[in-house]
Amino acid sequence: MEALIWIDAQSDGLQDVASYLAGQPGVRYVSATSGHSDVVCEVVLPALDDLLSFVVTVLGAHPAIRGYAVSHQLLTLKRGYLDYEPFETGARPAPVDAETPGA
Repeated sequence: MEALIWIDAQSDGLQDVASYLAGQPGVRYVSATSGHSDVVCEVVLPALDDLLSFVVTVLGAHPAIRGYAVSHQLLTLKRGYLDYEPFETGARPAPVDAETPGA
């Protein structure tokens, strides 16, 4: 099962929250965002019951996470994979399977 999670984080803990989530098993995507959430992540877990465990043991364990909204993905029609080094100013994502470097 796949889910998107929008996270409300303390400003001074934003980078720590993003790095913490990036190191968790099952997390496929993490980015700092602007707007109604501070961090968004995508998780891929074996079953819906594992989502509850993730929310309680992972999200509930970080002191800088103030709140979250979870959206269970019902159908995925298109997916792209990008390789990106987080928190580097000016870094540009590139397709992982690109035939030409920098494409």
